[in-house]
Amino acid sequence: MEKIRMGFVGLGSRGSRMLMTFLSFPKVEAAAVCDVYDDRVKEAAKKIYEKHGQKPRCYTDYSQMLSDGGLDAVYIASSWE
Repeated sequence: MEKIRMGFVGLGSRGSRMLMTFLSFPKVEAAAVCDVYDDRVKEAAKKIYEKHGQKPRCYTDYSQMLSDGGLDAVYIASSWE
């Protein structure tokens, strides 16, 4: 089975914890990350690079991430509001 290319939207407390959980699964590739706060996006990309040696695509607009395609699944951990 090939890797599942995942995108992650919302990289606050819940989202960043779930990202790290998914990074421990050998069949998951964190292909894209998105948050409205650029510093969260950069931090998530850094963690992915440190763990897997690859840079994900980085976004601050989830609609752009979705329109660029290339993802098999998207995990959303946006604000409760």
